[in-house]
Amino acid sequence: MDNAQIIGPRRLALAAPFTVNGLEVSELTLRRPKVADLRRMDAVKGGDLAKTLWMIGQLAGLSPQEVDEIDAGDLEAIAEVVAGFTGKGRD
Repeated sequence: MDNAQIIGPRRLALAAPFTVNGLEVSELTLRRPKVADLRRMDAVKGGDLAKTLWMIGQLAGLSPQEVDEIDAGDLEAIAEVVAGFTGKGRD
């Protein structure tokens, strides 16, 4: 993915779908973060992974327990989308 900013919400197909409330989730739609999301993410305790997982939950409308069901193989692609919203790579 290049460094161009992603303009609107981004839909991402999952390589490994998971189940939420008995329904299969095969793709995520991630909304663009707001400054408020960035401020709240800064207050999340833990390292970069904890902050990234928290932000994924916020942008996809998933609870922490639902985020935990995301396959590790899909995590890198999802994190790239999140980083692309600000036009910066992950730190």
